[in-house]
Amino acid sequence: MEGHISISGLSHTYVDKDVQTTTLIDINLQASRGEFVSVVGPSGAGKTTLLKTIGGLVKPSIGQIFINGNSPKKAQRFKNIGFMMQDPSLIPWLNVMKNVQLPLKLNPSTNQDQSSRALEWIESVELTDYVNYFPHQLSGGMKQRVAFARAMVIDPDIMLMDEPLGALDEITRSSMQQHLLNVWEKTGKTVILVTHSIREAVMMSDRIIVLSPRPAKIIGEVRVNIPRPRNERLEHSDIFQQLIQETKKILEFTKTA
Repeated sequence: MEGHISISGLSHTYVDKDVQTTTLIDINLQASRGEFVSVVGPSGAGKTTLLKTIGGLVKPSIGQIFINGNSPKKAQRFKNIGFMMQDPSLIPWLNVMKNVQLPLKLNPSTNQDQSSRALEWIESVELTDYVNYFPHQLSGGMKQRVAFARAMVIDPDIMLMDEPLGALDEITRSSMQQHLLNVWEKTGKTVILVTHSIREAVMMSDRIIVLSPRPAKIIGEVRVNIPRPRNERLEHSDIFQQLIQETKKILEFTKTA
């Protein structure tokens, strides 16, 4: 099944000289095509490590991960995975168009004209008037939209997002949340989002996975049964506040257990 993620018995230990640090213990997780799953947990719990193992950037010590039935490394080669991190990491000497085109130039495997394909995604993030701008001429939110377009231009089945909005101010962050939701609802990608914001997780997700302190294991799951599309008015509803409190209770339990 395209867009499907299957993780079983995943554990990981970093080894630095004589020091071993276990970050993940017996993680079992499934994500279906088109599902939006957020991962929350205490700082340093191993959320980013989990994301990196899914993306094939870190090889787990124990366990298995399958992306569309393939290993993460093979999924990378098939361009099944897109990454969006907190730092947009745009190339400063390339304009918006060339930054978005970069993955296509590095992996020229499509017959579609690179400029046309890049422009489609630039239009989708509403930056058509800024194609010739350079990163230093863009706001923080605009840079993240460019980073999103760059990640999506290869048309991945799965998007892995590591605190992509964490460095933005509250107003820009809220606007970007809505923008990402709008694009996600149109494309139907499978998304794994790591975030420290419970509010963000509730607003965007179908499910919220809660991790314990390091070494991290899954200690809870919250299903966000709120109809879509969603907007900022939802934050004032009783169900929204209830889901925030439900997630907080699981996290608070980790501090006293």
